[in-house]
Amino acid sequence: MNHNFWSKKVMISVAFFVAFLFAPLVIQAAIIIPDNQPPTLSHTYDQANLYIDEQPYSWYISSVPDFKMIYTDQDNDAPLDINVVIDGASYPMIRNASADQCWLGFGPNGEENYLNCGYYGGIEYIFTSSPTLVRGHYSFHFETTDSFGNSARLPASGEYEVNVKSDPVIIIPGVMGSEQKNGEWVIDPIFHTYDNLVDTFVANGYRLGYDLFTFPYEWRQSNVDTAFQLKEKIDEVKENCQCDKVDLVGHSMGGLVARQYIQSDDYIQDVDQLIFLGTPHLGAPASYLTWEAEEFGVNIEDNLKESFFSREAKKSGYMDIFDYVHREPIASAQELLPIYDYLKDKSTGQMRAYPNNYPVNPFLEELNANIDRLFNSGVSIFNIVGNLDTSNTINTIRVVDSPIKPVWEDGFPDGYDGTTADLGLELGDGDDTVPLRSSRYVSAYNNDLRTVVYNSGHRNLPTEAEKIIIGQLSDINDPVEVNHSYFPNVKILLIKILSPADIVVIAPDGKRVGKDFNTGEEFNEIEGAFYSGFATDNEYITVPNPLDGEYKIQAQGTGDGGEYTIVASYVSDSQSVSSNYQSTILSDEIADLEFIVDNAEPSVLEVKPAGDTISPIVTINSPLAQNYTRVDSLAVSVSSTDADSGIQSQVWSLDGKIVVVGEPIDLFTQKLGNHIFFATATDFAGNTATATIIYQLIATPSSTIADIEKMFILGWIKNLSTKNSLINKLKNAIRLEMIIETIKAKPPKFPAPRRAERIERLTQRIDKILGLNFLRELTNKRDKAITAPAYAVLLEDLNWLLNN
Repeated sequence: MNHNFWSKKVMISVAFFVAFLFAPLVIQAAIIIPDNQPPTLSHTYDQANLYIDEQPYSWYISSVPDFKMIYTDQDNDAPLDINVVIDGASYPMIRNASADQCWLGFGPNGEENYLNCGYYGGIEYIFTSSPTLVRGHYSFHFETTDSFGNSARLPASGEYEVNVKSDPVIIIPGVMGSEQKNGEWVIDPIFHTYDNLVDTFVANGYRLGYDLFTFPYEWRQSNVDTAFQLKEKIDEVKENCQCDKVDLVGHSMGGLVARQYIQSDDYIQDVDQLIFLGTPHLGAPASYLTWEAEEFGVNIEDNLKESFFSREAKKSGYMDIFDYVHREPIASAQELLPIYDYLKDKSTGQMRAYPNNYPVNPFLEELNANIDRLFNSGVSIFNIVGNLDTSNTINTIRVVDSPIKPVWEDGFPDGYDGTTADLGLELGDGDDTVPLRSSRYVSAYNNDLRTVVYNSGHRNLPTEAEKIIIGQLSDINDPVEVNHSYFPNVKILLIKILSPADIVVIAPDGKRVGKDFNTGEEFNEIEGAFYSGFATDNEYITVPNPLDGEYKIQAQGTGDGGEYTIVASYVSDSQSVSSNYQSTILSDEIADLEFIVDNAEPSVLEVKPAGDTISPIVTINSPLAQNYTRVDSLAVSVSSTDADSGIQSQVWSLDGKIVVVGEPIDLFTQKLGNHIFFATATDFAGNTATATIIYQLIATPSSTIADIEKMFILGWIKNLSTKNSLINKLKNAIRLEMIIETIKAKPPKFPAPRRAERIERLTQRIDKILGLNFLRELTNKRDKAITAPAYAVLLEDLNWLLNN
């Protein structure tokens, strides 16, 4: 039915009879009908505000952009053609049947009333770009012509603009890929693993905080917890960009975090593309060393990780790193353990079957048991792995029974103590950290998965693969690459402080990094250096590839001051050298320290106060240079003072053997005669001072009686009669000794020759008592009533008495 009531001008003859003067009158009138009206174009409700904002509207490349508008014609004329013109190219639009209704309003009971009212009520038209538009900036407008040649355009003049953008990208780092800066997580400020990748994104049009994001996190915690935090980050990014999906780039353990989120019940279909970079889908055998025995691998990251864990364990009150890893716990250390056969029994040469006699990894076991959820998620996945030309990745660990359980509970690497050349670590394919079989696992599971292998180490993989990453995520055919060789063959200088103090480090060339004590701001004049900031409990500084020469450290006391410790470590692929300095500091006091860096001989590293050349003063208060007997109590008392840097350490020795500070010297079993006590003190600048005392251990009849009493108590003299017999002989000798002393002291009653003769006779009687009677009893009862130790001590006492 044609309802086009106003489609043309018509002449209508109207005859009407009028009774007037009894004569009929016929009138013919010409009525002008309005011209046919042009159609109008307007925005649909859901795109009404898309084209009039100050900034162009944005679509994301993962979405299929719909161009919509409403065609309205008062004459109910159908459109002859209706198009969207994008950058000068015209694309026909089609009627959106699902929206072919017009709104009438609310009924008397509040119900919504619609009427299929045709073109005069407005019909929605749509164009869906297929394939989707590539990334870029576009201008467009809508235009139409109705069946009577009337045209319309939207906008009436000019163009709308739209940006088609790549999905926002989130980079997820791996272990040690995040650190805290004044309490806020930042992405790898130490090795700068992701700097080139981030700069490459920026060089190709991405903007940090706009469509490029990093996701630094606490890598010590469980990946399950991190995955939930990733979901929160994705929600934040989607809110920021007003988009539905993001792209993820997961390096190393970061890929496991992405998998955990996508395979979890929390996933809400908001990831478009996922790129794995060297992800250990089956774990990495190097983690066995840390989990089983607080040991680490052989590269610089492992050495630095050990330095961090050592400091954290001490600060948290744990006995050692093993205790810290298992009791804190460091969940990620367990969640990187392999879940395949990688332990080989040396005795049989056979591989053990996982999980028997292995440390288990429930996290990866469950993640891979549900791997189909990853491939059924609708996410486009791309796997990038590293495989170096040389075999330098731990693939198998050859083990023997552990001699020191619970350390190495599941097996000690054969020769890890240096007795075998390979330390029990059998190397194979991989990127120096993740074995190839582990990083390729998702590709082996799904043969359709796109996979690229680079001749690259683990840490370099984000830089090596940056061009293909950009091309994959952005549809840019020839992306710009940024590849700064930040620190090849990197060495790291790590300076840590345990409160209460803040620090600044000054390099040999005068450049500084750390706290500015004058302004409360921060210095960072050294390229690539990182300062954790002073608004944190874990204050430290890292300097890549340190210069040779003298480094200075200034420490400023904070709070109420107190005892503080500074640890300087030189870390490379081949070694880790550390030096500790401990002292006390007052609030706001500034202590000046120094150390030497020699890259050719790192072992010279020693932190000490600057300018201190004066040795300590050591005073031995006890023992004194005098005679002692076996029964004397000899407490050790030494005072050491240093006016400059303070005393770092003290060492006491007696006759060349170390004396434990705070314990008295046991004289009972010492040999009679001279003994040398030696005390050494060293200050924090390395200056040393010593003091020496020589004392003599002697025997007297009275002291020998005390020795016998003690031996009886110890069970060295086995019966009372023997004890009493020996003591009585000594008492007789003492009595005669007293007579001799009396004769010597009183005025002479006899001439001198007779006095001398009497003293001689008394002395001979003493010698007889000791030299004959006492010795005879010792000999007769040796190994019977008198044990060998008692015999040796009493014989030595006797000889001393006879000869002195």
